[in-house]
Parts: sequence; C-alpha cells; structure tokens
Amino acid sequence: MATILVIDDSPPIAFMLREMLELLGHRTLIAENGEEGLALMQSATPDLILLDIMMPTMNGWSFYDEVRAFSETPVLFITASDTAENRNKAAQRGETLLRKEVTIQTLRAEIEQALSDN
Repeated sequence: MATILVIDDSPPIAFMLREMLELLGHRTLIAENGEEGLALMQSATPDLILLDIMMPTMNGWSFYDEVRAFSETPVLFITASDTAENRNKAAQRGETLLRKEVTIQTLRAEIEQALSDN
C-alpha cells in the first residue's frame, strides 16, 4: 500500500495512528515535530502526510508551507482543535482536516480519497 508520514508531538497519538495505518496495510514513518518531518521528507518519499497542527518548534501550518516549496505530497491535517478557523485554513490549502478521535473507517476513506486525488 502507501507509505504515510505521521507528524505528531504526542507519542500516544502517533502510536495509535501507526497501529491503525498498519492495520490498513500501510507503511508508517513517524516524526515528533515539523523539523523532524522536513528531515524525513529529504530521505524518504511518503505518499501521504498525516500532520498535527499544534506542535512545538514548528506547527503544522508552517510545516505545510515549507514542504510545499519542494513537494506536492497530499496532506491530511489531524488535530484535537477542530475549529471553524482550522477547518478554513485547511480548506484554503486544499486539504482535509480530521479530528484526532478519527475512526479507522473514516481514516481509510480519507486516505483513499487523498491518494486518488493525487
């Protein structure tokens, strides 16, 4: 299946996402923040990025803007802060925003959609 880069500063959330992604048959790479994510993007070519918004050092919006300078890899924003403002920011970038409480069924559908659009 796909190689998916998960960028999240919460180890329990990153672990949960990895477990779900592996159950869906995907290979998973993990970065704890945007800077680590950028470094991984230089050595790996993920098919999709699951990106937390609220992180120290470099938040998800900053990571997204930087990665767009060299990659068109699709992004699914994932956050505990499911606000209208964050939904609008994701939509303005042409991306989807998911809640961290995402079900495996929703995650599967959103991944399939993101990969088919690319």
